[in-house]
Parts: sequence; C-alpha cells; structure tokens
Amino acid sequence: MTQLSGSLAGIGLSALLRFLSDVRASGHLVVVDGDLQGVLSLEGGRLASAAFERERGLDALEAVALALGGGHFELHPAAEPLVADLTLNQPQVDTRLGHLLEEQARLGASVPSLRAVPRLALEAGAEHDQDTLLLDRDALRLLLRVDGTRTVRELGREDGLVHTLRLLARLAELQLVCIEAPAPVPAAPSGPQSEAARARPTPAPTPRPSASSAAAEPAKPGPAAWSRWRRPNPEAS
Repeated sequence: MTQLSGSLAGIGLSALLRFLSDVRASGHLVVVDGDLQGVLSLEGGRLASAAFERERGLDALEAVALALGGGHFELHPAAEPLVADLTLNQPQVDTRLGHLLEEQARLGASVPSLRAVPRLALEAGAEHDQDTLLLDRDALRLLLRVDGTRTVRELGREDGLVHTLRLLARLAELQLVCIEAPAPVPAAPSGPQSEAARARPTPAPTPRPSASSAAAEPAKPGPAAWSRWRRPNPEAS
C-alpha cells in the first residue's frame, strides 16, 4: 500500500526527507525516473539506508539525488526490518545534499546526460593548455574504458555513478574526452490515432468554379491560418 506519492520536481529530495523526518515516517521511499530507480529506507524518520543499482549507502544517496532529482516517488511500508548502511542525521543529510546541488551545475555543464556516450579526444591536433597532464589512478582507469560505445550510465556501474560523473567532468575539462548530449528520441504516434489517420478517406478535390459562376457569386474568405505551438524539447535546452 502506498502511503505517500508525488513528484520531486516540485519539492526536492532534501525537503521531502526533512518532512518525513518531522513526521517520523518509516518505510521504503522508491524514486523512479524512466528506467532508473532508487530506494531510500527510513525508520522513525531517520534515513537508514540507500540503494541505487549496485550502489549502497552514501554513494547511493548521492546517485539518487543527482540522477533522480526530478523523478516520481512513492513511500511504501517496510515488510522486513531495515538493514542500516547510513549513519547521517537529518542536518547532515541536508548539508550533504546541499553541497551536491551546488556541484550539480558544474557536472551538468560537462556531462549533459546519462545517455551520452563519452568519446576520446586524443587526436594529434587537439590543443591542450599544458603538455603534461596529471591523472590519478581512477581517472586513468576510466579513460582507458572510454571506447565510444558505452554511455555515462554504463561506465558508472563499475565505479559508482557520482564518482564517474566527477571523473568524466575532470577529463572533459582537460579536453581528454568529449561528451555531447544525445539526440532526443522522437515520440512515436499512438496506435489508435495513427490507424485512424490511415483509415481516414482522402477528400475529393473541390471542382474549380467556372468564370461565370465566379462572377455571379462573391468570393468567400478562407479559414484563418492557426499556428501550432510545439512544446520545446527539455533536452535541447
């Protein structure tokens, strides 16, 4: 049974967790956005554990905040005792998520989408600010795994999503990788509408009036031309 549901787009994860802490809620907070899902478990209002794909604990909490910040949430009762992997109190959660929100703008400037495919930018003609670049072991390992076929999300499954985002942003700033936003997926027309459009008969052409009839009857104004407004693509902005 769902105890509470809504969208994070209007309130934010930090405000929702603060509310659940105030009312001492318990259960599993499931957050979904597309095919991504995270689970934050609460016990008496305290955030006890977090899970996002293979990640657990603090890494999972940060991944949920970054990747699912505009997702849909539902609070379900916990059927079994919770296994705690977080020790943060609510003020510490607020501080952590606040810092992450500030970092999100910088990460988003370099990594526009989890569906983006990073590609190497190591051509001989590429210009760099300096000839010698210092990379730590994790950044070097990630650079070696960038093959132009795996998405940001796929690369993040091995070393953690947020850690991978930070490394990719660093590599992009050093001009070692390029990460372009993927092309938007066009929405397919619904089945009944498309079938109805195909089944609609083509109207017969209107016969052109003769010169005599045109002179006898005054010309009628045609229908007004209405422009159709299209919702802008959110990924194109």
